[in-house]
Amino acid sequence: MFRLRNKDAKFPELYPKVDRKDPTTKDKGWDKVGDFTLRDKTDFMPQKGLQEKFCASECNLIFIGGAATSGKTYSMFLKYLNGLGENHIGYTGRIISVRLQDSKKGSSIFRDAVEVCGNFAGCEYNSSDYPTFTWKQWNASLQLIHANFNADNPSEWDEFRDFIKKQQASYIAIDEATEIKQFKMFNYIFSRNRDSSGMTPCM
Repeated sequence: MFRLRNKDAKFPELYPKVDRKDPTTKDKGWDKVGDFTLRDKTDFMPQKGLQEKFCASECNLIFIGGAATSGKTYSMFLKYLNGLGENHIGYTGRIISVRLQDSKKGSSIFRDAVEVCGNFAGCEYNSSDYPTFTWKQWNASLQLIHANFNADNPSEWDEFRDFIKKQQASYIAIDEATEIKQFKMFNYIFSRNRDSSGMTPCM
């Protein structure tokens, strides 16, 4: 137990106070961190409930589910941001969609990635077949990839393993994981969840 030598000294606050006004049909509501009011579509923080619990979790393997519009995809991007910074040089992430078109430019996942990550801390990104978001100052990256393979076909299984073998990452998230029909695919993806940046690997 700590005792202060000077009884008039105050313990520092670990985190600024967060105040929220929940949105309604007539009012967007607001979030304040300390004295700063978050700007709409510019500053992001997890919503109360599912997003907050997911982003705070320190488990290696996390499953989340919920209704459409509950913020699951946004959660994946907000969770990735936890590892960005000078304390975790070389932090990498992969967000996987089963369908190829879902990971490309024009998809809702790409749009959300641009909104959350593309405007964060000088991010640079491209919209190639595998859109990649990079932070050169920390040698960090997040890539949107797909797992559009039929693992029951031996040649596609080999192609899938060869592709995923090169996708080692500190953070791996699968959007609509229920569409991965074979457990061996999920298991192989999980085997790529490794870290060299000082973060706890998370999938």
